[in-house]
Amino acid sequence: SKDVVWRQMWGAKVQWPCDMADDLLEDCITVTIGKLEELEAQETDLQTAGVQMSQVKLRLPNVFCSFVICVDVHHLVFDAEIKKHLDEKWRPHWHCIIGKNFGCYATHESKKCVYFYYKDVAVMLFKT
Repeated sequence: SKDVVWRQMWGAKVQWPCDMADDLLEDCITVTIGKLEELEAQETDLQTAGVQMSQVKLRLPNVFCSFVICVDVHHLVFDAEIKKHLDEKWRPHWHCIIGKNFGCYATHESKKCVYFYYKDVAVMLFKT
C-alpha cells in the first residue's frame, strides 16, 4: 500500500493528488469550513447556556437533497446547506459526507471529487 499524501490548502488538509480545478476546490473547502465554524459557534453558545447538543432537536431546512450522508447527526443541516450551495453554483448533483475518519469508494464525475480534513472532521464532496 502506498502512503497517503496531504497538502494544507485554504485551512484544510487535502488528500493529494486532487485534480479538481482550483476555483472549485477553494469554493468546496471554504464553504465547508464556514459551515463547520458556524456549527462550532452554535455548539459553544448552547454549552454556555447549559444545553447539551444531544438535547437539541434538529429540523432540516426546506431543501431538496438527492444525497446527503452524515456520520454525525449534528452535521446534517450543514451537509444539506453545502450540497445546496454546490448544486446552485456548480450545477447538480453534488454529494456531501461529513464525519470522523471514514473511507469511501464512489463513482463521480472526472475532476469533481475531494477528500479533506478540517481539524478532526473528515469531508468528502463529489459530483455525479
